[in-house]
Amino acid sequence: MRKYYGSRNNINANVCELGLPKGTYYAQITTQDAGTWSSDYYSLQIDFASKYLMTTTINGKEGLYYFVNGKVDTTYTGFVAYNNSWWYVRNGKVDTTFTSVEKGTVNGKTGWWRIENGKVNLNCNSVEKNSNGWWYIRNGKVDFNFTGLAKNTYGIWYCKKGKVQFNTTDVLYSKGTLYNGWYYVKKGQLQTGKTTVEKNGSGWWYIGKDGKVDFSFTGIASNAYGSWYLEKGKVSFSKNIKSYTDPHTKLKYRVVRGKATRI
Repeated sequence: MRKYYGSRNNINANVCELGLPKGTYYAQITTQDAGTWSSDYYSLQIDFASKYLMTTTINGKEGLYYFVNGKVDTTYTGFVAYNNSWWYVRNGKVDTTFTSVEKGTVNGKTGWWRIENGKVNLNCNSVEKNSNGWWYIRNGKVDFNFTGLAKNTYGIWYCKKGKVQFNTTDVLYSKGTLYNGWYYVKKGQLQTGKTTVEKNGSGWWYIGKDGKVDFSFTGIASNAYGSWYLEKGKVSFSKNIKSYTDPHTKLKYRVVRGKATRI
């Protein structure tokens, strides 16, 4: 850190007098020596040894810039700590309009981090996107070990190894605090709002309005292919019943190899 007196409108002339290379330098204005200097003169400090962010105006554009050896490093893109937070710098400046998921090192941990308006959101627990897809974020960082259901403002999504699987339609298992069990997913999204009967590799299952397999269900349920007799949440294709009264609707059905027809 070097400290010297000079005009804030003539910083670079004074810097060059210190024997530094010619160029554009910027300094933190720290104190004004009232009574000694006019209002245009300040005690200035320039840190020529460290790397840091500083708010200043360059070429008429105010912003948070990244400095190396007293100069803006327009070649740098990455994460920088500032005022107890982490910021994403692009070409030497924090872009406060930039929101994404990007790779880098934050708090000594390398990974893919959630950026919102240029700032890393370490409290983010959601599903968010970048140019490569949508990702499950835990504590601000993509969790590539996560497989299961996760929620964002647009819905509830099935993720595999941290990434939303938009090509998946299936009855799948999810283990977690919010979503624990077997669920019906269509094109990567949990299907809710109505009951149905859907399949996976183990059979056809009763899906409740919450999108979850209900293993306690015994009775008649319908899907796009018809009505079916289920026991403990699963279609019983071996079942044949001449007359069956559904306990939920009190309607009567004939069941042939699991398929139910009203009588």
